[in-house]
Amino acid sequence: MDRISGVHLYVNIKNLMDIINKEEEKDDDLKRTLHRLQTYFVGHTKLIKKYSGIVEKYTGSRSHILLKNEDDNISCNEILEIAVACFVFNNNIFNKLTKYSKYPKFSIHAGIDYGDYFEYDIDDGVNESEFTTIGRVANNSAKIQSYAPKNYIYITKKFYEKLDNEFQEVFVELTEDEKKEFNDKIRSKIFYKAHYNEIFDKDKMVEIEEGLSDVKERVEKESNDFNILDIKFESCTKKISFEGLSLKGRNKKLENAGVICADIRGFTKLFYENDKNLDDLSEVMEDIYHIMGVAVLDSGGTKVQYQGDRIIAIYNDFSDAENYIIRMLKAAFKLNEKIQNLNEEEKIKERLNNRKITIGIGCSSGKVIATRLGMNGNKDNIVLSDCYKKANKCEDIYADSNEIVIGKELKDIIDSKAGESEIPEFLALQELFTAISTNGYYVTTATLDEFNELVEQKKELKNSAEELFISDEISSHEKQISNIGLKPWGDKTNNQMLKTHNINDSLIINDFDSDYNFSRYLTLVKNDFNIVKKFFPLLKLTILPTIKPKEIFITGKLIPYEVFKKCNSDSDINRYSIYILATYPSNFNDENIYVEDMYKKIDWSKIPYEHQHLGSYRNKEILCTHHERGEINSISKSERTIAILFSAWKLYIQYKEFQKTNKWTLKGLPHGHIEAIEKLKLAGSYYKR
Repeated sequence: MDRISGVHLYVNIKNLMDIINKEEEKDDDLKRTLHRLQTYFVGHTKLIKKYSGIVEKYTGSRSHILLKNEDDNISCNEILEIAVACFVFNNNIFNKLTKYSKYPKFSIHAGIDYGDYFEYDIDDGVNESEFTTIGRVANNSAKIQSYAPKNYIYITKKFYEKLDNEFQEVFVELTEDEKKEFNDKIRSKIFYKAHYNEIFDKDKMVEIEEGLSDVKERVEKESNDFNILDIKFESCTKKISFEGLSLKGRNKKLENAGVICADIRGFTKLFYENDKNLDDLSEVMEDIYHIMGVAVLDSGGTKVQYQGDRIIAIYNDFSDAENYIIRMLKAAFKLNEKIQNLNEEEKIKERLNNRKITIGIGCSSGKVIATRLGMNGNKDNIVLSDCYKKANKCEDIYADSNEIVIGKELKDIIDSKAGESEIPEFLALQELFTAISTNGYYVTTATLDEFNELVEQKKELKNSAEELFISDEISSHEKQISNIGLKPWGDKTNNQMLKTHNINDSLIINDFDSDYNFSRYLTLVKNDFNIVKKFFPLLKLTILPTIKPKEIFITGKLIPYEVFKKCNSDSDINRYSIYILATYPSNFNDENIYVEDMYKKIDWSKIPYEHQHLGSYRNKEILCTHHERGEINSISKSERTIAILFSAWKLYIQYKEFQKTNKWTLKGLPHGHIEAIEKLKLAGSYYKR
């Protein structure tokens, strides 16, 4: 691996994804755009070869062009002509092809940098060998190209200084406002711009176009020979593979897929410090690429391509495989973990002279088109989608060292999956990602070990809730602990997790019935709640300070202590709790508390009539919390409130389970059933004696 001097030119179809996004639902229009892109790549490749350049690879809508200048065999003035020729080809030849006259024109922009770089053949041990280049010159030209306006060329100061004065005068230095979005990502701070049509005089522009006559002839033939009926879109029921894909045949169109972009940070600059350490760095690169290749392969992903010290991979659902989002993010966590661990290996410390390398990762989800485009013998794996564009943005703009960033669309899917399925992996993902300000992006620094540990905690929490849900009900104060594992909490509970809530002003709280003694009522209620709060720690007692006494009530998130203590976050608490209003009637404890679902978290319309545990009391809709082995009145008065609240919580958990399984397993006799009443009477448990 040797140091090489030269120019890296990036040319990108600026509006390609806008065109594709409008055509995603129209297969024929999408086929025509892919047809046009194939023709464009064929012509563009022929143009670059004509000028003795090399297209390292196509990455979606962008071409990465190498122009070696080791022995000053080609001047930067000539390289500038090549860049302008790319615009002439696109605007004057390709966009004017008769076959494409009715379709949106391609718009291009470009970026150029000059400097040293290193060529490398990647062998990650799991994929075919792949050529790439490593160096700041590639990174810089790619970044500035992405911010250049339509028909403009952005160049670095290094390339500018290599130009003759007559060309330097054409370029204008970028303002602070024009470069603010990428200035902190590139060491150089001075950049220049020029419209492609203002660089050469008219005679030279005509000469350039006339010199592309053979390129024009080639693309005309390509456009006319190719039939869009030859283009086929396929779904994918197996792990996606680029083998056998070709525009003139099979192409994959995935409705739901994930794209991951992972980039090594702090590694490229090590190449410039000392040529003598190139062999050491080459060996470190082997380790890095092996980590990347294995992480993607082991998680059921498919490598699209390497771009320098960066990997792009795609994930899709297929039979007997974990959800693609979970697999993609597990790969991200593994990459984060493995790269950090690599720094701790003694041989790596020695080779890197105790310098650290890090990784930045971006992930996204959405529709994806996968194909292979280019000239025969020089085709590249191509992923075309807004999904790839967003994953790239997550990595390039928002991910700092050892961070994984996702966008709002993917976070919304994770939140939805966590809410609907309560799959522990999605619950863990929901908790791990936190918002970056209010910009719609979310970040985590989690490793695979940390993710797996959190998943196990979620499983334990879910199992705890299920164990309480299926356990026998309380029959005595002592048996309530042994029978269901419902245990009280004490001073050692994490009180930071206890939250109080404002009472809804619209609530109607009944006046205390003057036929009863309020002082006696108050004592009974306080004694009862002293027991309640040990088993349901997030409930609070409210006594309204009114002139005329009101009935006392309980509000808060109803969740048993055994479940609460295993919650790691507010999300966990919200998932396993229901916010209630439980009122102590004036004649408590001859009459029991009644429970209302404050925010109608249970939608009873989704439950069959025979399982709708709803009742009416004082014109209020209340939860019917009868006891599983008979009516609640069969339980001793000192234990009824605990049993009623626990029954209300179990109704909520059963409701959630029913949404997922369509099975109602909570024991209980059908309401209003003659047979049920007879069974209760025979058992001596029917309260209407």
